[in-house]
Amino acid sequence: MLDCCLVNMPYTDLKRPSLGLGLLQGVLKREGFSVKSVYANLLQTEKTGPWFYSLVTQAAARTMIGDWSFARAAFPDHVIDDEAYLDYFCRTLSAYSLHDVDGGRIRQGVYWMRQQAEEFLDELTGQILALKPRVVGCTSTFMQHVASLALLRRLRQEAPYELVTMIGGANCEAEMGLATHRHFPWIDYVVSGEADDIIAPLVRLALTKGRQATAADLPLGAFGPIHRREGYPVTADGRAPRATASGFENWVVPEFDDYFQTLDQCPDLKASISPALPYETSRGCWWGEKPGCRFCGLCGQGKEFRAKPVERSLEVLRRIVERYGLKKIGAADNIMDMRFFKTFLPKLAEAPWADGLRIFYETRSLLGPEQIAALRRAGVHHIQAGVESLHSQCLRLMNKGCEAWQNIQLLKWCLQEGVYVVWHILYDLPGERDQWYEEMAADMALLHHLPPPVLFTMIKFDRFSHYRENPELYGLDLEPLADYAFVYPLGPEAIHDLAHDFDDKQRAAFRLNPMAPLIVGRGFDLARQAYKSWRAEWLGEPRPRLIMRESPQGLVIEDTRAIATAPRHPLTGLERQIYLDCRTAKRRDRLSAEMTAQGHDPAAVEAAVARLLADKLSLAIDSRLLSLAIEEPKQPYPLLADFPLGGFSANAFWQARKTRLAAGGH
Repeated sequence: MLDCCLVNMPYTDLKRPSLGLGLLQGVLKREGFSVKSVYANLLQTEKTGPWFYSLVTQAAARTMIGDWSFARAAFPDHVIDDEAYLDYFCRTLSAYSLHDVDGGRIRQGVYWMRQQAEEFLDELTGQILALKPRVVGCTSTFMQHVASLALLRRLRQEAPYELVTMIGGANCEAEMGLATHRHFPWIDYVVSGEADDIIAPLVRLALTKGRQATAADLPLGAFGPIHRREGYPVTADGRAPRATASGFENWVVPEFDDYFQTLDQCPDLKASISPALPYETSRGCWWGEKPGCRFCGLCGQGKEFRAKPVERSLEVLRRIVERYGLKKIGAADNIMDMRFFKTFLPKLAEAPWADGLRIFYETRSLLGPEQIAALRRAGVHHIQAGVESLHSQCLRLMNKGCEAWQNIQLLKWCLQEGVYVVWHILYDLPGERDQWYEEMAADMALLHHLPPPVLFTMIKFDRFSHYRENPELYGLDLEPLADYAFVYPLGPEAIHDLAHDFDDKQRAAFRLNPMAPLIVGRGFDLARQAYKSWRAEWLGEPRPRLIMRESPQGLVIEDTRAIATAPRHPLTGLERQIYLDCRTAKRRDRLSAEMTAQGHDPAAVEAAVARLLADKLSLAIDSRLLSLAIEEPKQPYPLLADFPLGGFSANAFWQARKTRLAAGGH
């Protein structure tokens, strides 16, 4: 028999193996257990095609349609009002502009997909039981929870022997994990928090004692059957406990073999996926300790920042790169350790085995040109920077710890150094003013030569976020997304404990009002249109440019933006000096004082500044003057096709299927 089977259920990323399962598999193998990971997300998509996967991933942040597709299998006695839910689902898609909403087509598609999901569950149950695992554990993050509950229930029902079930992951953190264990009795053990240190003892306990472990047997962060009878543990502050990995000196090399073996068994997916390798060098968030961005709950209760040892991090990266032969690396870190610019990154840049790597990291936006250049040298060609807005008042509301001018500078340096930057604009912030969006829209019109935001999207209220834990400070009346009440056979109190995603009652009601699009603020509408115009111009050919270079005639600025007042601007004398000085976004008062101290007439200085602003070459923002042009980029701006988190093409999938079926394949 197999000691342990780990399962990655739908709906989650197809393009990368699960880092969590890879680490746990590595730990269990090191401790002598037989273990296999089953990538059910790949198997299901190969069977059904990518349409529903695409719909789920687009809607995952705002709806639970993926969970709904497995709810009937997970909770067979629960009567779901399908038509009411799908009406709500379609209205939500429309309100968030997440998808072109054809209600009839969507209903037909999702009903079909639910039937497919249930048929797939039957097949998957048989495949896993054929392995004869003594323990089966599911990882659950975002929209995997109901699918995981459905599988574990079916396995418990159909296994001809005592099979022990486990579940863990982000959906099981603290109160959510406790609620999962309390309300779904077919789950034997739930892990809250990081399982690195406790997975081997817990599996050993399950193999020796089954479901009969005592409370004293269980490690901190694990809930077992005994707790249903004797009561659940709590921390000193009354919260549900979580496990935290004690150290990273003996960090295992993650095991991804089962992902790639499964991909080999899925010919249509293999033809359509450009896979990447997940990797991590830290956990927690050093900014979140301060207390960080008010909307973010990604770290759960584990915000304490812990970086892994540099030499061990390099060794693990080298080994997975050599083992799997891939160059795309997606770091799972919530935030890059700023010490890496002196430790990890220089060593990575010099490592012969790292040549050609394309790495993704999440970073703060407060990076200078030297740091961006260091990222590029180390192979970090893509980053997601915590920009979130181009208005300083909005940034203050979110507690971002930066101002808008610094975010614009980051965009300049990334374009200059050839580092692809992913960023978003968040709106609907508690306390925001419509005027701020009108001001931001005017500034955005000048920035079309810089990388645009990927999304212009509404803020979320996640469990463990500052907003969620302090709603009264912001006039919020938060409750779980309405989806939970449709999907789960639980009452309001239980759903409150189980839910990860929350919404403000007033905001939710307004968004679903058919009249809402007609009564949004003028500033918001201008900012949304500015976002669309920016992306359209940037994605066009050729891309707009605002480039400065020295010439015998002085500093010459080439301007191909749609807003350009002239295609070429020669700057000499005072204008040239001011423009070069303000590449670092100098404060207006300091600029005036310095120019006056150098003997320039204050009126002449103001006139030169006025000309630069009138020609839209500079931006007045946050009491500063910011020169918008960059020098000729040192490196080409990376392509989206090279994104290190992997790629997927639905067209390639269907073409591969068509070709295979035409050749007589099955």
